[in-house]
Amino acid sequence: MQAATIQREILDDSPAAEVTYGEIIALRGEESELALEAARALESLLATGARNEELSQNLRLQIELETDFDRKRALLARLAHLSSEVLGDKAAAIGAWEARLEESSDDAEALLALTDLYEQSGRYADLARVVQERRDAATKDADRVLLTRKLAEIQEQHLGQTVLSIESYQTVLDEVGPDVEVLAALARLYGKAERYLELSEIYEKQADVLELESERLSALVALGRIRAEKLEDLPGALDTYRRALSVDMNQAEARAALLKLLAHEDTVTRLEAAEILQPIFEADGNHERLLTVLEVQANSNDDASVQIERLSSAVRVAEEALHDAGRALGYALRGTKLAAEQGDVSDWLPVLERLAARAEARSAQVELLERIAPELFDADQQLLVQKRVGSLYRDELQDLDRAIAAYEKAAEARPDDRETLSALEELFTRTKQPKSLMQILERREEAAESDSERKGLLFQRARLFATELAEPARAIETYEALLDVELDPTAIAELSALYTKQERFEDLTQLIQRRIDEGESGRVALRVELARVLADNVGDLDRSLDELGEALAEDGQNASAIELLERLSRGDVEPAKKGRIAALLEPVYMVRADYGRVLHALELRLAGSEDPTERRELITRLAQIHVEQ
Repeated sequence: MQAATIQREILDDSPAAEVTYGEIIALRGEESELALEAARALESLLATGARNEELSQNLRLQIELETDFDRKRALLARLAHLSSEVLGDKAAAIGAWEARLEESSDDAEALLALTDLYEQSGRYADLARVVQERRDAATKDADRVLLTRKLAEIQEQHLGQTVLSIESYQTVLDEVGPDVEVLAALARLYGKAERYLELSEIYEKQADVLELESERLSALVALGRIRAEKLEDLPGALDTYRRALSVDMNQAEARAALLKLLAHEDTVTRLEAAEILQPIFEADGNHERLLTVLEVQANSNDDASVQIERLSSAVRVAEEALHDAGRALGYALRGTKLAAEQGDVSDWLPVLERLAARAEARSAQVELLERIAPELFDADQQLLVQKRVGSLYRDELQDLDRAIAAYEKAAEARPDDRETLSALEELFTRTKQPKSLMQILERREEAAESDSERKGLLFQRARLFATELAEPARAIETYEALLDVELDPTAIAELSALYTKQERFEDLTQLIQRRIDEGESGRVALRVELARVLADNVGDLDRSLDELGEALAEDGQNASAIELLERLSRGDVEPAKKGRIAALLEPVYMVRADYGRVLHALELRLAGSEDPTERRELITRLAQIHVEQ
């Protein structure tokens, strides 16, 4: 040791002194006191050189060799501070302080230091143990309360020991009275533990002791919520909310809680909540909430007239104050339904119509009207509603099948309603349902108010039979009925075409003869047409030639008649009839001075004649023409 001292103090050779101290320390098994003295001397060198890791090892060596209790405690404290504050080794620091506690379990300095280190290291179970030991050792009430509060926080926030934390906070409360922070903690813990009766008592205490009005109100609201939701004490909850709103009518949470109670299953509760809220919402112009109150009043009343009145008020608030057409429509739908149950929706239909249009909610409108129509007592009102259902499906929703069903119901209620029948006609036409369309046309015809209207309907029916229904016989009957009203040219043409297509030539000849007899213009052409049908289709050549003779009597050069006669003359016809044809043609050719055709006509007449006198006359004429030509 003397050599090391000389090296250090006289020769100022710290490295040599440090080596010498090391050699001495190495002999600690044989010279422990000398080794401890060397370690102490070496400590100062290490501290001066800021050699902290080596210093830490040196202190551990001194602790190992030290036999003095107080010196060992001091060394452990120095090691703990070095480890924690310089080396950042909290585990080593904790180990040092714990070693001190092993020597003295009530070491206040060690307990205090471990409190910080355990908390910094997240060792909360050890922290709780140390804080509890400090609390148990505390001699002052203030210290004991402070440590108990600290213990309660650790138990709650880090160890999840709800019950123990409650006991700790309750201990604090018993000692210091209604402390605000302790009450808040207990409220939190009782809520977590679902101990609602104790929680309600805490809220009552808070409502009495909290200084800020906002905090007292919050406590009252929380108390009301617990009473309503957990303790099933609805009257108590309502009283609590009323108390809160008497302090501040704008207290949002109390309002919200009462709004929630407006939906409670208990009618008395709903109505009492509405009673509390109604004057508040009316006073501050809160139309949104006022609507909720009106809904409750409408829903909870057994008197239909009162329900209707409240819904009417709700419509006005939603539409005029809130400009919410969708919500207003919802109330209107309900009001209309209730009014229908009373048998009269006259006041509600225009409201419903307006709001459904504004809200673009025609589906909701038509659904309701369809449902209420059968319930209406007044036949006119029922018809009006049913027709509106049909028009909505047709024009707004483009659902033609449902539109048809609605109008058919209207037709059942009033079969002769012209608007309904016209709508069905249009719908059956658009959906290509010819049979149903025919039935409607027949009903419209029965209800027709003029010949002109009836004529138009007959045309529609006839054409429908002729085309889509493919019933030509029925089409013919209908055209014939139409001609009984008037000889319409279009009907004549279409009926003639049908007669021809169906090979009903006798009927066709009768139609043409009727036209001739009734003095229709173009009589010559009609006679020629009649002659053609008689010759080509009926096989009555004699009558055909009669008609051609009448035609030429009126128009001696009628081209159509002449063409038909010439065609017939070329046909396979017996000589006598060819002679008759030639007799009709001869004067035509004579006028034209077409003597070749005249000669041919005379020859045909001669071939077909059996009368000697007539034959002589014909031969004489033939001879004369030959001489003259």
